[in-house]
Amino acid sequence: MQAAPVIKLFVSSHEKDVAFPDCPLIEPIQVGAALATEHFPGMIGDDTGDNISELNRSFCELTAQYWAWKNCDADYYGFMHYRRYFLFTDERFDTNHFADVAFTTNDEAMLARMGYDEATIREHVEPYDLIVPERGSFVDGSSIRAQYEHSWQHHIEDLECVLDIIAERHGEFLDVARRYLAGTEGYFCNMFIMRREIFNDYCAWLFDILFEHERRRADALADYDVQSYRVSGYLAERLCGAYLTWLIDQGHSYTTLQRTLFGDVDGVETLKPAFPESATEPVAVVFSANDYYTPYLGTLLKSVVDNASDDRNYDLIVLHED
Repeated sequence: MQAAPVIKLFVSSHEKDVAFPDCPLIEPIQVGAALATEHFPGMIGDDTGDNISELNRSFCELTAQYWAWKNCDADYYGFMHYRRYFLFTDERFDTNHFADVAFTTNDEAMLARMGYDEATIREHVEPYDLIVPERGSFVDGSSIRAQYEHSWQHHIEDLECVLDIIAERHGEFLDVARRYLAGTEGYFCNMFIMRREIFNDYCAWLFDILFEHERRRADALADYDVQSYRVSGYLAERLCGAYLTWLIDQGHSYTTLQRTLFGDVDGVETLKPAFPESATEPVAVVFSANDYYTPYLGTLLKSVVDNASDDRNYDLIVLHED
């Protein structure tokens, strides 16, 4: 009797108190473990064997992907995040423009509804070479390239550098990369599931480009702020979408799954006051923003700091989904 394919679905996390599905195919992995003060129980660390864990501040969740490529033997490799999972179910859910299905929490009942048991996951993975998330778009309808060019945390020179590297080293991908970047819909969040051979080829291609980009742009990267310094992760998200498009164009069998965004993954059901023992009632200030409004939110928070009373305590609450 032929053994079942080995499927490993890695869930990247930098949070300690996170609940994960109770399923043998799920592999929680702590990203940036080499930079952390402690290793989280129940999680693999991305800092063993051949690894780039110390590059997590710029490579983000890719340190988990690199670790799996170099240290893990499987027939299928998949990557998700502690707030974003694939839905292994035929049930359809409403999404936002980014193609996220917004769920409050990833409790046991919700995970069961999402198909997080071994048999259901295998049913949705094993027939295919490739599993991709549904394509989403930006709220303003801009192209993938234009969004990168005009976002405050990105520098278009990095994307141009990557395209130069592709032209020099991987010319057969240049047309599809340009076409993908010119489109308004994309495969976001560095999420996918791939057969072993495809995954190995993809990683060899991706990390060759990213390491060369980091070498060429080293002087510029040294001056980036914390958000902009996540550049390798940002670039990889665009490169991943282009590569998935190329794989589909090449005729690989694939299916598309919806993707979740959980609001609560650590069991916290209510907000608690920041100053529970305060003699005076704190001032609660509530903001609502998404990633596009973070520059304005930052300005507003700075104004609060500059004008706050020395005699009052303030609870600052930001409502967001990304």
